[in-house]
Amino acid sequence: MFNIIPDELILIIYKNILKEKYGNFKDLLILSKRFNRLSYEYINNNKHPFYYEDFLKLSNNALHINTHNVELIKDLNNIISLNISNSKLSEIPQLSPNILYLDIQNNELTSFKNFPPNLITCNCSHNQITSFKDCPQNIQHTFDCDNNKITSFKDCPQNIQHTFDCSNNQITSFKDCPQNIQYTFNCNGNQITTFKNCPKNIQYEFYCWFNKITSFKDSPQNIQHTFNCSHNEITSFKDSPQNIQHTFDCCYNQITSFKDSPQNIQHSFYCNNNHIASFKDSPQNIQHTFYCGGNQITSFKYSPKDIQHTFNCIENQITSFKDCPQNIQHTFNCSDNYITSFKDCPQNIQHTFDCRGNQIIDQYPPKYITFILT
Repeated sequence: MFNIIPDELILIIYKNILKEKYGNFKDLLILSKRFNRLSYEYINNNKHPFYYEDFLKLSNNALHINTHNVELIKDLNNIISLNISNSKLSEIPQLSPNILYLDIQNNELTSFKNFPPNLITCNCSHNQITSFKDCPQNIQHTFDCDNNKITSFKDCPQNIQHTFDCSNNQITSFKDCPQNIQYTFNCNGNQITTFKNCPKNIQYEFYCWFNKITSFKDSPQNIQHTFNCSHNEITSFKDSPQNIQHTFDCCYNQITSFKDSPQNIQHSFYCNNNHIASFKDSPQNIQHTFYCGGNQITSFKYSPKDIQHTFNCIENQITSFKDCPQNIQHTFNCSDNYITSFKDCPQNIQHTFDCRGNQIIDQYPPKYITFILT
């Protein structure tokens, strides 16, 4: 169950952000008329019903703009934050330049025409927009344009200080992409084939999963938190980022060995469901979780020896515990392999030992906090 944040609390947060960024605003007036079945009859019968409001939330109503009723939101000069999401809008009139926060997601827009020019935050996801033409260029905080039909980064804003989410579009390359994303860059679910021209300075997270990327050439080298390139067509670790401050996820690719893999992972390393056959050249310094399940590994030779949290090597072709890690601070899961004996199994597992789905026939190993055999 999701925790629903009341409109009142969200608007209080907005007010605090604005006061911190722009100084003391006048007393901000707030109106939320979400899920009220508002229509143009309401607007026509109530002259200037929103005239004195600063924060206006009109999402999930029966508003549908056409050539005869564009006056609904055209003259909202006092509005700072406008939410007209889920309103079946196919176009909008020229909005007030005073609007800084716009949520217009889940409509039927095909372009950025008439978007307010001074937006700080914009959410136009789940529309039918095909390009960044006429897009506001001064978006400084969060820009969500996911689930549209955009094909390239041409005319995209270049100075996004927080989060840029352009996932699930039809973008084919990083050409013209903004280069300095201060927080999170999410371009998953596109048709990108190479890291050429991708942002090189990502201060937090880089997500590019479910694309068609074939190599790490030109990939960003310094990721301050998470780099997720899973579900692509990458075949090797050559040119992969070497300085990952938190998590590196390259699962569901076509990688065949650990050669050139990053060696300094500050948190977790996920390389499951590739075609890796050996632990040779694998990272030896994993601060949290090492997940290499669903590969073709046949033995623990060259495997990391000290795992700070979880070691998961399920669904490989391992036949014995010889050379396996001996110090695992939390969980060791080697289920669904071909292991036949507990000989040489880890002696120091701090939490769970899961070896079900093997062919072990000898006595139980030393006592663990939790032991799963079948």
